[in-house]
Amino acid sequence: MNVVLFLNGNQVTGGTTDFDGEYTIKPINPGTYDALFSFVGYTPKRVTGVKVTANKIQFVNATLGAGVMMDEAEVIEYTVPLIDRDGGASGGTVTREDIEKLPGRDALAVATTVAGVGTSGTGGGVSIRGARTSSTWYYIDGVKVRGSSALPKSAIEEVSVITGGIPANIGDVTGGVISISLRNSSSKWFGGAEVISSGLPIGEEQSVGLDKYGYNLAEATISGPLVFAKNDDGSRGRPLVGLFLTGNFTSNYDGRPTFGGLNRMKESTREQLIADPLRRNIDFATGDFNGALYNADFLTPDDFESVPTRLNSANTSAQLVAKIDVNTSETVSLTFGGTGLFNRGHNFSYANSLMNWENNSLSTNLNWRAYAKFSQRFQAEEGEDESGLRNVFYQVMVDFTQNTGRTEDDTHGDDLMKYGHLGRFNVYQQNSYQYDAGADVFRHVGWEDTAVYFNPCTVQPRVGCGHATVLQPVPPHRVQLLL
Repeated sequence: MNVVLFLNGNQVTGGTTDFDGEYTIKPINPGTYDALFSFVGYTPKRVTGVKVTANKIQFVNATLGAGVMMDEAEVIEYTVPLIDRDGGASGGTVTREDIEKLPGRDALAVATTVAGVGTSGTGGGVSIRGARTSSTWYYIDGVKVRGSSALPKSAIEEVSVITGGIPANIGDVTGGVISISLRNSSSKWFGGAEVISSGLPIGEEQSVGLDKYGYNLAEATISGPLVFAKNDDGSRGRPLVGLFLTGNFTSNYDGRPTFGGLNRMKESTREQLIADPLRRNIDFATGDFNGALYNADFLTPDDFESVPTRLNSANTSAQLVAKIDVNTSETVSLTFGGTGLFNRGHNFSYANSLMNWENNSLSTNLNWRAYAKFSQRFQAEEGEDESGLRNVFYQVMVDFTQNTGRTEDDTHGDDLMKYGHLGRFNVYQQNSYQYDAGADVFRHVGWEDTAVYFNPCTVQPRVGCGHATVLQPVPPHRVQLLL
């Protein structure tokens, strides 16, 4: 009996049963397949909706009825068995049908729906069964991830979490494994788009819409065949090369709003402090001037106001996933894929939130990876002795990952000499003398400043402000130089 597997309408692999009617087909990428069973003199049967998950054996049986050969096969829908015959690893798998119903939009949020997986107290990481976050390994399409695992929601076929019984092909991981499978190309062109918005940003401090936090997402997907085989009569045959492409763009004015908002200094008060930061320290008893005081020490509650969002903490990000599937035969498959993540935004600082929010640091990160996976199966030809090795296959996977990131002031950038530069002092000096009464002469003892001019810098005008001149008169004494 011949067994052929179809994924998204593409014929991807197949095999034949032995004398006892048993068969094994591997390796198979996760997805929802159709299995076509056929034999000469019997009515073909197609089993649809067979869900194949990572690191799990799926059992599909079919009984063909004797009859006249027909071009169309009998179609039945696959029924999930009540008892999983493959014990395998412990954990759970969330398929695309379930992912579409979840509120989370990334793979890690999907993974946390599996028992034993959590993010509480991890600082943003994922812990499996209480292990350290560094003990959680991530895989995308069977290739280990060394950077970000962020993906568009529409790119995910399934998320499989292994909490115990780690397969031998993964290794000696001490925590758990989160394996993400990407969607495959389709035999027919299709596409889709999704737009989500909670409010459109207006200016730098507010948004108009359902809330004040300005969350906006645009995501699009397209997939279809690129190259077809040709039939004997010259007509178009089955797809040989297919493309799957998806990406999204996200902008967020405040990605982590606080309960009740925050307090900040009023803009009018802030501008006044910048223009006039000091006041004289006068002794009212004597009227003497004794240094200066900061005007910021004399602020009142009326100088502050409450705002609903964190100021200067907006960020934008873009994600892209591309995948090309090459299926030239039932025994050979080749996949080229790539993912990319770009993120740029200001980092919220609680210390800056009251008076200095405009100087929050700016972070820019770029993470991209490319990979290729080649698989080949060896099938015994009809009439050959099958008592030896069966279902022999090999896989070759290569990948490259690059992570770049920097955190800086969005005004100074990487010009290090501008950080902390307030201005330049020009000091004018003259000879300094000390009177020697015994010799009735002035002895040269050094130099003294006659005038100090401060020229404020232009890159930080709000902190490098002011112009000061200090004059020191020379006493009118007779000057005699002694050598």
